[in-house]
Amino acid sequence: MFCSNCGNKLADNANFCSGCGSKVIANAAAVETKTVATPTDNSNSSDTPDIEQMRLKAKEYRVNNKYELAIKDYTKIIELSGGNGEDYVYRGLSYFLTNDYDNAIKDFSKAMELLKETDDIADGYFLRGKAYYESGNYDNAIKDFSKAIELRIEEDVADYYWRGITYYFNGDYDVAIKDLTKAIKLQGGKDAATFFVRGRANFDKGGYDYAIKDYTRTIELQDKEDADDYFWRGRAYCENENYDAAIKDHTKSIALREEEDAYDYCWRGISWYRKGNSKNAYKDAEKALEIDPTLELATKLSNATKPGIFGQTLDLARTEMKNFFLNTSGDNGNTNSSINWGNAAKAGSIAIGAYKFFKGK
Repeated sequence: MFCSNCGNKLADNANFCSGCGSKVIANAAAVETKTVATPTDNSNSSDTPDIEQMRLKAKEYRVNNKYELAIKDYTKIIELSGGNGEDYVYRGLSYFLTNDYDNAIKDFSKAMELLKETDDIADGYFLRGKAYYESGNYDNAIKDFSKAIELRIEEDVADYYWRGITYYFNGDYDVAIKDLTKAIKLQGGKDAATFFVRGRANFDKGGYDYAIKDYTRTIELQDKEDADDYFWRGRAYCENENYDAAIKDHTKSIALREEEDAYDYCWRGISWYRKGNSKNAYKDAEKALEIDPTLELATKLSNATKPGIFGQTLDLARTEMKNFFLNTSGDNGNTNSSINWGNAAKAGSIAIGAYKFFKGK
């Protein structure tokens, strides 16, 4: 059995995909092989064999990722027989996997009207919640995931996992952490992806100690080291003022990255700068700009750490302020004095602003 979302192979008794976290439809294996429920009243017995063959063909298209063809066949089935809950679920899934979330939402809504089993209806709410999530309608997604949790006969990790992710993107970090913690408990604390997302929620909330713990657990659980895990733990270490650990993690993320990423160098450079090493910070800023010349953060770091720039701007500020006071003695209306004062203020602002920003003040 394979995940209909990402194609990852699933264990026979899996309730969710370990690859992408998607919900595995209840009794999916049985649904794929059993005789589909009798069509609604507007079908007749002579049509049934043809409808069953069409369902088998539609299934073949769907499992082979030919979603447009599957949609056509499920649509024809629904036109000829009126369809049942499963027809709408599978056409909805096919719409979902072609990013047609509006039609997916319509089909999942119709499926819930036709499905009889409580857990199947819960699956319908879950799937519609995923479609709302992907379309950016986080409020409705949260409502549907909550309804799935309410209806579920047994707690399902995917409901809490996806509601937690949705709360995170909705900016509700505390509730997201609560749901993701519940998911981790149901998973037995063995899913790296859930720890990673909870780490992001803790990071964005400002709980850097907790974020570091989550990213560390993510790293421990990964079968293969991932650059993003080290990047974000490095960010958390930097915000926690553990600059040596931050530099080490960003160096690791650079080594693991298949393609060079400007942010790896930029944030290692910021960690160097906050540690007091402007020379290495400047090198990393320049490397980041070599990769992505449009990265504004790297440009600011480069300007702030360019050899001699901080001292130069402070010296310029002192010189211009000295000239200001010299030129204004006895002549408060001297035109040059206003220019000098403006230059002094600008130079001082550059130096002090750069210091505060990159020192994390």
